[in-house]
Amino acid sequence: MKKPKILVLSPWYPSLANPVQGIFVQEQSALMTEDFDVRVLVGKPIYISRFDFLLQKIKTKYLKQNLPSKISPYPIAPPAAYEATYFYSPDLEAHHNLYLMEECFKTALNYWIEKENWKPDLIHAHVTNPSGIVASVLQQSFDIPFIITEHTSTFLLHEYSYYLSNRIIHNLLNANAVLVVSNHQKHLLLIHKIYRPIDVVGNLVDESHFFIKNQISEKSKFVILNTVRPSFEKDLKTFLYSVNELIKAGHEDIKVEIILSRSREDTIQFEDYEKICKDLGIAQFCHFHYIIPREEIVSFYQNCDVFVSSSIVESFGVAVCEALMCGKPIVSTANGGVEDMVNQENGIIVPLQDYQAMAEAILKIKNKEIVFDPQKIRESVVGKYGKEAFKNRLSKIYIDLVNLNQISSTT
Repeated sequence: MKKPKILVLSPWYPSLANPVQGIFVQEQSALMTEDFDVRVLVGKPIYISRFDFLLQKIKTKYLKQNLPSKISPYPIAPPAAYEATYFYSPDLEAHHNLYLMEECFKTALNYWIEKENWKPDLIHAHVTNPSGIVASVLQQSFDIPFIITEHTSTFLLHEYSYYLSNRIIHNLLNANAVLVVSNHQKHLLLIHKIYRPIDVVGNLVDESHFFIKNQISEKSKFVILNTVRPSFEKDLKTFLYSVNELIKAGHEDIKVEIILSRSREDTIQFEDYEKICKDLGIAQFCHFHYIIPREEIVSFYQNCDVFVSSSIVESFGVAVCEALMCGKPIVSTANGGVEDMVNQENGIIVPLQDYQAMAEAILKIKNKEIVFDPQKIRESVVGKYGKEAFKNRLSKIYIDLVNLNQISSTT
């Protein structure tokens, strides 16, 4: 029996230069290759001027030349992953850039269909803008059903142009299925009047990679861990202020590990967190790490005593789930996504931007006023977001839609 063909579209995917970016797309897609023939197609923009755009459009229209569509395999596998290059100009309005991108993906898929006899039975787009928009165009051009998984933590349509926000709404309403990673995400879509069935599927976290490691000896320091992307919504400042509260209260037997997903140079362009630590007088307690390889991050989880999330908003909270898989208690702000998994059996929820409440919660764990069972912490998420649970949820959605499309195409 032939495996159903699934085309995954994503604006992010891990590469040798950035092995963490879009890693969840790669891991989810790789998990599904056991039962499905999966290919991933990632768009890669080539920046051009307005003049070059007009020239390219004239060539395409009058000389009947296709827009360039380079399909080259990604070095990260499985599954089979490819990039399609397209022109993009920041000087142009949204509909012009979408035209360039849509033509690129149409050319790429048409090549696979004609040259390799590979036509997907289903398209799975990660995030509506731009992947869901592209998927909708491919559906119209090739009669292929599509689903969208929305991951955006700050889903705010007023940030887009009128044209683009209408395209986003239209595609979400007309997709064959819409998936979200948390109830918080579902709430965001509903308040934007996306009135349709929305499935909460969560995210995949590989429990074979993130696991409990028994401590051999007593540690001299209480280790606090935070992993963040430098951005406003991650609100690392609140976390640093909470560390300052701990130090001011005399708790100098702590070690703070902070992992950032960007280089130090890129991080400083947003905010110089190391300078903030120096200004607060807590630099000696805080250890910064930049772009840690994914296979090394697990040891940070395993060696910490508590994981802290200070985010203003999270669509899901993959790092929180990874820490829970390792049996570590959580102190997190009430930021949306994590509230699907953090409860009184595995952590403490505190108000947004309340560094004093955050410090108090950390102290309750440090002083053993609240004691958590590592095995129960792990069990609280494995059954919901582990490999088998996630694969079963997504497989059912894939198979149901593929079968439904096959039935409708024969009637």
